[in-house]
Amino acid sequence: MPVIDDESRGADLHAQAALFAACDCVVTVVQTAVHIAGAVGTPAYVLTPMRPSWRYGVEGFAMPWYKSVRLFRQTFDNDWGHVIAQVTTKVENDFGRVSQTQRRTA
Repeated sequence: MPVIDDESRGADLHAQAALFAACDCVVTVVQTAVHIAGAVGTPAYVLTPMRPSWRYGVEGFAMPWYKSVRLFRQTFDNDWGHVIAQVTTKVENDFGRVSQTQRRTA
């Protein structure tokens, strides 16, 4: 599974929605990408801070608006290590291991 770094396309929401619709999964932090992926029904794994904005709730792994979004929450402030490990495991379980040679920039 190739990894796409879409950092440069953030301003064009239609293009981003089309890209996300073609993806197997989107891995992101709490931002607009979560809502675009959720709106087009693409699975999204979201690295969520310990105290997120109200949209992400204070507990649980789901968002009420998007069935395809899965939240991975910090248990300690500024500790992303276990969140990244959980997301990595989930991606590898769902899609297989991603090697550095499969990574590409859009």
